[in-house]
Amino acid sequence: MNVFWISILGSAGMALNDSVGWLVGRSGDVVIPRSKRIEKLEKKLQKWGSYALFGWALIPFPYDIVAMVAGYLEIPYRKFVLPVFLGRVIRFIVLGTGVVAIWGKVV
Repeated sequence: MNVFWISILGSAGMALNDSVGWLVGRSGDVVIPRSKRIEKLEKKLQKWGSYALFGWALIPFPYDIVAMVAGYLEIPYRKFVLPVFLGRVIRFIVLGTGVVAIWGKVV
């Protein structure tokens, strides 16, 4: 198994999954009730944009909420999906490389 290609395919699947959350967020307040936590997330997304999406994609974080808020804020799909995909690729390559380094070649 090749860690790089598994990371690419896994990231593509995660980006597709997060795209569903982005589409749901386009429905607005019907899906996402207003709360302090959501407002805080909105402010960070408005301030940092794609950089925030990239950073959150690097960490194990419940990304569905972020994706819905990004859809609600009408962040263009391309500006949403590219940082999500790239962040996940880097995360999965680091994780996969670490697993191989610790446990040896995965068969």
